[in-house]
Amino acid sequence: MTDSSSVPTVFVTGMPRSGTTLLMVMLDAHLNGTMPRGRVVQAMLDRWYKGVEDERHLEQFLSDLYESDYLNRPPRFDRTVLEQRLTEKLPLSFESLLRTINCYDAYLDDKTLTFWGEKTSALIWDWNRLKTIFNDPYLIILIRDGRAIMSSTLAMYSVNNEVDILGFQHHWADTYNKFCCEAGRLANDSRVKAIRYEDLISDPCGTLEELCRFVG
Repeated sequence: MTDSSSVPTVFVTGMPRSGTTLLMVMLDAHLNGTMPRGRVVQAMLDRWYKGVEDERHLEQFLSDLYESDYLNRPPRFDRTVLEQRLTEKLPLSFESLLRTINCYDAYLDDKTLTFWGEKTSALIWDWNRLKTIFNDPYLIILIRDGRAIMSSTLAMYSVNNEVDILGFQHHWADTYNKFCCEAGRLANDSRVKAIRYEDLISDPCGTLEELCRFVG
């Protein structure tokens, strides 16, 4: 497989409604970095973590890709163009595969690339595996006051009064507690950094400077 470069990969994770999209947009504003909306890592990790060896595997990979959240981005290039671009680089490791897709969509190349990454809530559960697949990965965990997340989530889902409030709160609280416990378990990992959503709002420049130092 093609060797991965030393360009840092930044994964942003957090509970839904905790500011992950906000941070993604902030990081994506960097001229030489990209944080695309599509959850390609999450959608493709389980089956394709070993990468693609040949054109047959690439065809299967693209079929999976275009049936996943990738289409919610939406991609700037159709499948034919992307397939041609990837075929030129075969074989591809999972990291090289995903970096090529994301950076090609962002009109970036390896010569100017400073960092790339993705955001999705589920990445915190895959961190131990991601560390073995990617060459220079970092994980940023966004933590927000649970009461604020609950308020925001209920406002989003209860517009049509179709939510069982008590049942939802019980399920959500259990998920939130598990997420916070996992964040605490990863606290001593040198490649993991937790930040507060409230700090990102009150001091965006200082918080982003801190994150930039963290990923180098």
